[in-house]
Amino acid sequence: MVDVTSTAGFWGPSDSKIDFCEESYAVTPYIAEFWNSTSSLVYVFLGILGIYNCVKMRTCLLYPTIFLTLSIIGVGSTTFHGTMRWWGELWDELPMIALGGLFLVGLNGIHPLTSGMTGFYFYTGLAISLLASTIAYVQFQFYEIFLHSFTAMIVVTVVMSFHITSSAASRQTNFFLHTTLAELIVGKVVWSLEHALCGAHPMVPMLHVVWHIFSAFAAYHYVLFLMSVRYEKLGYEAVWRDSKPLAQKSAEFGKFPYQPYDAFLADSKDECSFGSFHSKYLRKLLSSSG
Repeated sequence: MVDVTSTAGFWGPSDSKIDFCEESYAVTPYIAEFWNSTSSLVYVFLGILGIYNCVKMRTCLLYPTIFLTLSIIGVGSTTFHGTMRWWGELWDELPMIALGGLFLVGLNGIHPLTSGMTGFYFYTGLAISLLASTIAYVQFQFYEIFLHSFTAMIVVTVVMSFHITSSAASRQTNFFLHTTLAELIVGKVVWSLEHALCGAHPMVPMLHVVWHIFSAFAAYHYVLFLMSVRYEKLGYEAVWRDSKPLAQKSAEFGKFPYQPYDAFLADSKDECSFGSFHSKYLRKLLSSSG
């Protein structure tokens, strides 16, 4: 990797735990990695877009919370690449760990590992693992602790997501999941190529910009997958706030190739609990389709 620790611009010498190929302060003395920093704003944009749509459709609190975390990652990544300082790196990476945890919260009640008492043990173990890995990373400052912890969460999330989607899943649900996976794979490939080929070609540093774009869209599409699959598995009220048992729409969801979410605007102000999805939704779905 390129040694940027000797390049002291506006923010001082780099003390981050990982370096990237982009030359520091090459564009302006005020931004360490100009292109990596500015391209991080794609996370902010997609997060705000997701929040806007969630507020417009009055979804449960879980989804705008995930989108808010995505925007926070964008601000943190912009700060990190703009300064290449350890405090900026934490602002980028700690919200990423939180995002991975929220993805798994989104699977609550729709996978055998996340249901009933098994789900209680699963999420208790998840919380302990996230807390332990975060403390260890901040204390020892080994980048590998963060990298392996976050990667493990994403792998578990993807495997569990494919497990709960069957041949009966709608094309829309499958589309979101497969799109997410494709974006993750492309992003991971270009991230690895950047690190392997650093210094081999002047355009290699731009690969990290590509990583930002694909990983941001992967996160955005995965939230849409969570909404879609929960709609199918647990019913209308598990996704949108509404006082009426409109589970029949859920039963018919798979009959349509793609169903625009704005067709399901809630018409009441009843709240649904954060991450709390009970079997009553499933019962409504079964009773309405029977």
